[in-house]
Amino acid sequence: MTRYYTCHWQKKFWNPEANTPYEPIKAAGSNRFTQRGVAAEDIVYIVSIADGQLYLGGKMQISRIVPRSTAMKITGNQRLYDAAEFVIDTKGGTPLNLLRRLAPEVTEQIECILANGTPKTLCFVDDNKMNLDVQATRGVRELTKKSAELLDLIIDVTDARPRSTSLLTVTNSMLKRRR
Repeated sequence: MTRYYTCHWQKKFWNPEANTPYEPIKAAGSNRFTQRGVAAEDIVYIVSIADGQLYLGGKMQISRIVPRSTAMKITGNQRLYDAAEFVIDTKGGTPLNLLRRLAPEVTEQIECILANGTPKTLCFVDDNKMNLDVQATRGVRELTKKSAELLDLIIDVTDARPRSTSLLTVTNSMLKRRR
């Protein structure tokens, strides 16, 4: 059965110098994939947080999990993030969008699955739910299927738009047109 995860990329790597925009996502690194139960055929969504807001880079379906040295050979990139494990998508995932930000009203719908199996929304640091806790997506988090479907919808809606060099904030009203 396919499971769904996030892989957090530090904001300092969320830029065109570190990761080429609009290229298919082929790899992502973490020290926790195996520990969290990630396996081939699972889906990983690439996310980051900046200024309290969640960014969604795209997604990939895992073909295999490999050590960093193997990932460098596969990707041809010797400057990969310093992590023990890399998930690889040999077909290539969605194009990496570094300018796709989720409005807090959208972010608050995303649920991760806790170790005891209970779903829980991401943690905000303020009562009005405008700023995510910087740890909300750190590491590798398992998502509910409903949350994965929401992220897929966000990717579909935004990838259908013309490419831009401007930040796009995804709101509920943008998504309602497609639901």
